[in-house]
Amino acid sequence: MSSTYFSRLDSQKSHRSRAGFIPFEVRRRWRLPLTAKSGGGLQAGFTLIEMLIVLAISAVMMVYVAGTFSRSRVDLTQEANGIIANIRKAQTYAVSAKTFPSDPSLPPADWGTLRCGYGIHYLNSQTLQIYAGANAQSVNCKTTDRKFGGGDIAIETIKITNPKAEFGAAFWDVFFEPPDPKTYTCDSACWTGVSCDSACSSLSRPPLSIVIRELGAVCPGVQCKTINVYTSGRIEIQ
Repeated sequence: MSSTYFSRLDSQKSHRSRAGFIPFEVRRRWRLPLTAKSGGGLQAGFTLIEMLIVLAISAVMMVYVAGTFSRSRVDLTQEANGIIANIRKAQTYAVSAKTFPSDPSLPPADWGTLRCGYGIHYLNSQTLQIYAGANAQSVNCKTTDRKFGGGDIAIETIKITNPKAEFGAAFWDVFFEPPDPKTYTCDSACWTGVSCDSACSSLSRPPLSIVIRELGAVCPGVQCKTINVYTSGRIEIQ
């Protein structure tokens, strides 16, 4: 071939280099990207290690954000089920005719005694108590007041687990009387005088409602759950 042909080839190679073409050997040695900017400057790229670092940081941030979001949510169904579990506990105490242990924190006269029943008592916006009714060996359980009061003893204090949840309002006592147990919903509509008596266990009575909500929420609404306790012993969430 003529020298003119090789001259033209060299000219084309020189032109391509000036336009941004980078020979493969140079790219491989200096880890340059496969392309270059049209103006002739090199185009910046990422190495594999840099990409892995970015992905790792992104993953950590996503886990942190997801954890923060889950902690900020209030699972009202879970809280309601926790309250129901404690109501059922009082009910179980009544069915099993639970007696007091020999506990130094309790009056000695109550050690090993049968009780008239067990109930649930509202204490404050985030706390309730399980209480034991009067000493069955010293009073007539059929005529005693089932509401929490004189002669009754608080045996367990239960707090709502999520600090961002609360009871929507104070609620009346729920009392379980052995051996069935019979369920009393002790709101004032059924009292004889000031006592929660047999009228409060009538099966025709409406349920006693316990509302759990997110702090400050207006109920009813999506930020509220209602526990209904029936005198039949049935408990449900709405």
